[in-house]
Amino acid sequence: MALPSSIIVINTSYQEKAKEFLDHLLILGHSSHGAKTKTRYTKEFLSYIEQSGKQELKTALQPGTSKIITTIL
Repeated sequence: MALPSSIIVINTSYQEKAKEFLDHLLILGHSSHGAKTKTRYTKEFLSYIEQSGKQELKTALQPGTSKIITTIL
């Protein structure tokens, strides 16, 4: 994993998703340290897909279930 200071996510939508993920983990009761670590992994992934030219995430519920599907466009 890259150093936290070297993980840069420019896309504001991705920044918002990472912040929402951190908030969600804290609401679920994860420790601050654990939630921040998981968020760093998420930011690293978002940085990777951003550098690959993917600029949009599409989220939807899988038909007939409560499963969330995220597609990287």
